[in-house]
Amino acid sequence: MQLTSLTAFLLYIFILLSIGIFSTRKNRSAEGYILGNRGLNYWVTAISANASDMSVWLFMGLPMAIYKEGLIHIWTAVGLILFMFLNWHFIAPKLRRATEHFDSLTLPTFFDRRLGTNAKSLRILGAIFSMIFLTLYVSAGITGMGYLFESIFGLNYAIGCTAAIFAVLIYISIGGFTAVCYTDFFQGIFLLVVIISVPVLILLSDGSQSPQIIFGAISKNLWTFDTSSILTSITLAFGWGVGYFGQPHILNKFMAIRNPDEISKSKWLGTLWQILALGGAVLVGIAAHHFFQTPPSNAEIIFVDMVNSLFSPFFASFILCAILAATLSTVDSQILVIASVVAEDFYGVLKKKNASDKKIILASRLGAVATCLIALGVALMKISSIYELVYYCWVGMGSAFGPLVIATLYFNKLTKNAAIFGMLFGGAVGLCWIWLDSSISATIPGFIAGGGAILLVSLYEHKTAKALSKNK
Repeated sequence: MQLTSLTAFLLYIFILLSIGIFSTRKNRSAEGYILGNRGLNYWVTAISANASDMSVWLFMGLPMAIYKEGLIHIWTAVGLILFMFLNWHFIAPKLRRATEHFDSLTLPTFFDRRLGTNAKSLRILGAIFSMIFLTLYVSAGITGMGYLFESIFGLNYAIGCTAAIFAVLIYISIGGFTAVCYTDFFQGIFLLVVIISVPVLILLSDGSQSPQIIFGAISKNLWTFDTSSILTSITLAFGWGVGYFGQPHILNKFMAIRNPDEISKSKWLGTLWQILALGGAVLVGIAAHHFFQTPPSNAEIIFVDMVNSLFSPFFASFILCAILAATLSTVDSQILVIASVVAEDFYGVLKKKNASDKKIILASRLGAVATCLIALGVALMKISSIYELVYYCWVGMGSAFGPLVIATLYFNKLTKNAAIFGMLFGGAVGLCWIWLDSSISATIPGFIAGGGAILLVSLYEHKTAKALSKNK
């Protein structure tokens, strides 16, 4: 392990912990710890919401796909930008006002109170889905951090995973939601600068060719137009993009903005950030073709290899903390969501009004610890690649929660049974579709199945209720 590399990492962690300590003043109540007292300004909301989406996938998953499979995967980026914009425009304002109206700090609580059922089944089911998928998502982030520590510090993979998740747990436990949002804001700015600068520097480094010539040659070799590629492009764009409507770690940022009228500002600022960040990730994949003379042994760490070759150990290590930033900005948000549903939707349901703020915060912190330990165990088993783990979780949450979020905000005839059936059927179809190895992205049939189930069951129950009332 190099002392200079370790110094750079410790400096970065010190910055994050400082933000966490500063944020303790805002987490005295349960609402403060779980949702920051709904007090975020629009620019922190914009950057933290979008940064919490990207994860290690931004530096490892997407560049690898561009490098190995071609520019066809640029449509993934296009779909993410389009659907995140739609998420900001159609979901964020209504969700912010509705969750405050129903005094809900988590999505499962909102689903339950919006339907006025006070039924534990819907709330508990939503909490279980959140915990399963987000814990696996966290494990993908830990896996990426383990690879990062191996590459930079020469640390054993298991030690790297453990050290990284321990650092996250500290500032979440100290600062809660506010710490997560402000660290995500800082990390969002930092990773944006890095992911744009490094590939541009590589493409400009060869004086014999202009960036335009390099880009044109790679595009010609990697992008083909036929019926199959067009279908793949559409499914990549819609398959990932439609999943945005059901991601709790993004939606809870919408719920926390101070002034709902400023969501429009967040929408445009967040969209600009996302365009630049995803554009940088695509450039990393393109630059890798120019940079590597022979294919690297692990295509998921091409960005790491490029940075280590370009910079001195200290600057390389500090720059590579951008991968840590992308990872932590997602992992911390996901851990906090799980911790929140543990406190609000498990402990809160059992204790109801008897639960004090101190007990809810304690339950949330214990939930965060349990989540970290389980996710660490999954990461150490290396059951799948980062890209595949993220995909499974994205499909599961997008299919189970996406249609229900839209229905709770826009469909007045929604019933409790329809909500439960839609969540189960959408999630099941999405996950089963993955195993079919179809060219159609699994989120699309999962989302359609969930939405269709919600619509049909709701209309059937309303029709049945109307018929019964007439017979009386």
